[in-house]
Amino acid sequence: MKARDGRLDKADVNAALDVRAILERFGAQFRGNRRERRIAMCPVCRDQKRRGDESVVVNYDSGEWFHHGGTPECRGGNKLALVAAFAGRDIRR
Repeated sequence: MKARDGRLDKADVNAALDVRAILERFGAQFRGNRRERRIAMCPVCRDQKRRGDESVVVNYDSGEWFHHGGTPECRGGNKLALVAAFAGRDIRR
């Protein structure tokens, strides 16, 4: 990762992140096949679904995630947005 003016490039950080490591780091219970993971709790709105009814889908390859049925604030994003959501941070800052 190259620092630009003392700052990391967002695209480089996003590319270096690993979906499985993110989910494990934040203790997200997940299930799914090799291409996507489903998690029971939305990292933004904290909506918790029962096992077998997970509404948050994370693409394992791209890291793009989406909360089906979520509010506009928790509709998803990339791997960096997923980390920020789990950490309770605003990615726009």
